[in-house]
This record gives sequence, structure tokens and C-alpha cells, in this order.
Amino acid sequence: MLFKKIYPTIFIAGDGKNAYRYTNLMEQAGFYPVALRDDCSAPYPSMAELCRTPFDVLLLPGGGDFSDALYKPAGEDMPNLTAEEAALDMMQYALLSTAILLRKPVIGICKGMQLINVFFGGTLISDLPGSMHSCQSVGQQSVDSMHLIRTIPEEEYQLRLCEKKAKSGMVQNRIYRLLSSFSTVNSSHHQGINQPGKELIPLQYAPDGLIETIIHASLPILGMQWHPERLSSMTPDLMHKLVLTLLSIR
Repeated sequence: MLFKKIYPTIFIAGDGKNAYRYTNLMEQAGFYPVALRDDCSAPYPSMAELCRTPFDVLLLPGGGDFSDALYKPAGEDMPNLTAEEAALDMMQYALLSTAILLRKPVIGICKGMQLINVFFGGTLISDLPGSMHSCQSVGQQSVDSMHLIRTIPEEEYQLRLCEKKAKSGMVQNRIYRLLSSFSTVNSSHHQGINQPGKELIPLQYAPDGLIETIIHASLPILGMQWHPERLSSMTPDLMHKLVLTLLSIR
């Protein structure tokens, strides 16, 4: 893969065809998005190529269930995935590990947030009850479910930072305030976080108590169960501020 270096580069760990909404949002926000591969008929890059891939921010996009090589809770059967789907899981996991090693910002969306949680030792709810978080059928089309979201009080957020012995400062406060501007979000998933992983702080919840947003206590890592690329209230200006804030965490 050849990359034209324009700062900052947002590496979207998915197929270009399926990542166009992420690409559009990041371009409108003033960044340079690059997908894992542009042509879905082409092979995925090798691990050696991934290790040489330059990026400033890693974006882990939404997707289906995990392969059992990556996450398999005791006593549960995992869906049968293709070899290509399983390979994508492992590449995303490797990219997340690399980003953490280099202390580069990571944004996980839907399945991407769940991957972050699994990486840090958290657990998932394999099949959410009810219809709040699944997509809805309208005519011949499937559309996201919409629901309210509750942001924890700022005092509670500061307390959770202290419990994790995190450095509480202006950067963390800016992230909190940017995210707390959302009162309604979209959903299209059937899995979610059960137990948060080590050093992950839940910031927002759905009405049924499902964790909707997480942030790492010390690393520039943010996860959203909802889809900002499909939400009109996530303006390019807001995404621009959010990414730059993550980039300022050192």
C-alpha cells in the first residue's frame, strides 16, 4: 500500500467500499482518510505491510460478530465466519496493538468499540435482548434505531478518572464536554459491552443501561457504540475538534 503523507492521516481499518461514510466524515472534518484496501476483490495487506503503514489516528469501524479466534465466551457458540472475515479481525487487533504501542489515538465505532473492550480484557453481551439497539425496517430499507443517551455527571467522570489514577486535566475535560453535547444517538447492533476492560471508563449509557461510550484513563482511546458517521448531529466541526483533542493526549 502506498500512502501519501498528509497530516493527520486517519487509517480506517476496513474496506474502502464499506467505509465510505467514515471516509466522507473524515474528509469533511479536514483529515486524510485511508482504508485498509480500496478494492474488495484485492487481497488484504500482509502483516509486514501493516507494520510499515504510517498513520496518525486509527479508526476501527463497525462490522459483524467476532471470529472465535479473537473472542469466544465460555459455553457459547460463535457464528461461522469466512476466512476473510476472521483475517480482518486479526488485522484490526494487530493494528490496535500497534497504535497502543506507539500511543497513537484510536477511535472505535460499534464493533470497533467492542474490539477495544476485548483487547483490554473486557467482556461482551453476545446477543442483546429487545429491539432498542437493532436496526428497523422501513419499507424496503433498514434504518438505525434512535434513542436517548445519558452522559454521567462531570463530577462522577472526574471521580472515575481519580479511581483509575488518571491525569485529570483540560484534555479529558474537553473530550467530556464534546461528547456530552449528544442527547440522542443511533444504534444498529446486537452485541455490546458487558464488563468494561482494564482502564476503560464508561461515559455514556443507553436507557436500558448499555454502555454507549468509553474512554481510556490514560491513552488516547475513545469508543462509541453509536455511529457518528451516520448521525447528523456529529458535524465535521465536532469530529475535527474530537480528533485534535485525542491527538493532544500524551
